[in-house]
Amino acid sequence: MLIPFSMKNCFQLLCNCQVPAAGFKKTVKNGLILQSISNDVYQNLAVEDWIHDHMNLEGKPILFFWQNSPSVVIGRHQNPWQECNLNLMREEGIKLARRRSGGGTVYHDMGNINLTFFTTKKKYDRMENLKLIVR
Repeated sequence: MLIPFSMKNCFQLLCNCQVPAAGFKKTVKNGLILQSISNDVYQNLAVEDWIHDHMNLEGKPILFFWQNSPSVVIGRHQNPWQECNLNLMREEGIKLARRRSGGGTVYHDMGNINLTFFTTKKKYDRMENLKLIVR
């Protein structure tokens, strides 16, 4: 998969290797771990969308890490006028973004590490993903 030049400056490849089998029901032969080098919520959500839309996840899951400068991220069905104090956010310079994949409203800052697991629906296993993070 070729990555558009405009996206290459948004993340770095941390690991393109095998995941250890110990302690896991299912093992992955190959996978990518990517870390964003941007703290911009809009760039990070755009990279997340691009990975979802353009990467082949069959047999090669992806774990994407990023951090955002102060921002509030709302899900696809949230109402920012009900979920957020927009006046305070504007005064404090806190960005507002909508995550296409949904989820609730969350606050991000440099004290958070955000991550997304990308795999096929058939292979998604929340408990295995949590075990991987703990390890």
